[in-house]
Formats: sequence, C-alpha cells, structure tokens
Amino acid sequence: MIKKNFNYKNVLFKEKGFTLIELLVFIAIILILALVILMALNPVARSEESRNSQRWLNVNRIINAIKLNQVDNAGSYLSNINDLSYNSPHLIGVAKSCNITCMGGSVVLESDCVDLSDLVDHGYILNIPFDPSIKELGCTGYYLVKHKGGAITVGACGVEKGLNDIIPEMKITR
Repeated sequence: MIKKNFNYKNVLFKEKGFTLIELLVFIAIILILALVILMALNPVARSEESRNSQRWLNVNRIINAIKLNQVDNAGSYLSNINDLSYNSPHLIGVAKSCNITCMGGSVVLESDCVDLSDLVDHGYILNIPFDPSIKELGCTGYYLVKHKGGAITVGACGVEKGLNDIIPEMKITR
C-alpha cells in the first residue's frame, strides 16, 4: 500500500549539484595543498641557489683562466697579479676603485681592483664574469688573493643563503 504523503516529485526531480559548504571545504583543501607545495618548493631559496650555482661557475672560470695563463707563461702570473701584495684580497674589476662589501664584511677588500682583462685579450676566458646580483659598474663581485708559494684564491662576494642555514663560503684556492 502507498502512503498518502509520499511525493514522487522529490524522488524523480531531485536537484543535482554541490552545496555551499561542500564547495567551501573543497576550496579550503585545495588552498592548504597549494600552500604546502609552495612552502616545499621555496621559490626564493631556489632563486638564491641558482645564483650561487652561477657564482661557482664564474669562480671556476676565473681561476681556470688564471692557471692556464700561468702554465702558458712558464709559471708566471699576469703582471697585474704579480704586482699584488700577498694575502690581501682585491676585487676583480676594471674600475680603479670598487666599493662593494664582500661576504657581509667578513672579507676585507683592498680599495683598488685587479684588472684581469688580459685574460680576455689572450683568449683564456671569453669575458670576465660578473656576479648575477651586483650591478656596480666595473666591479665583478669576485675577489682574488695571491698567497706566498704561488697559490691563488678566487672567491665570490655576493653569496646568498639559499637552502642552507648559513651563508656558505664560496672560494677556490689553487
């Protein structure tokens, strides 16, 4: 027997779709997932790591060019490097004076720059690389130290923290 209050319209024509609460819950879940993914990717740190990779490449390019020139010249460095005093960091650049703070002040630079454009002129390096974040005209953002015994250190001034807890030291001595 059929109940008198039973309405067939409710069964046959039930409206389809999502309620407002269901939509809000779905949007909240998507936002939480997007936030977790964004925090895991950390785009700022990834950009800093990318610039640090470019700095490592540039430091290697500079020191390799200096050492190739030294080998080709029977163990003698460029005259601009020979003229430097021992253990004093000089910024690499073409300006007479460069005013850059290096590694937050942990590397105290001499006031004059060392010009390595002879390496370009003689084909040891295509161009003198510039730090990806330093825009001062004539200053590269890289420094050079001549040590007793013939070793040379080339380092980067504008190193960023990236994914590390502290700012890494970026220098090569050969």
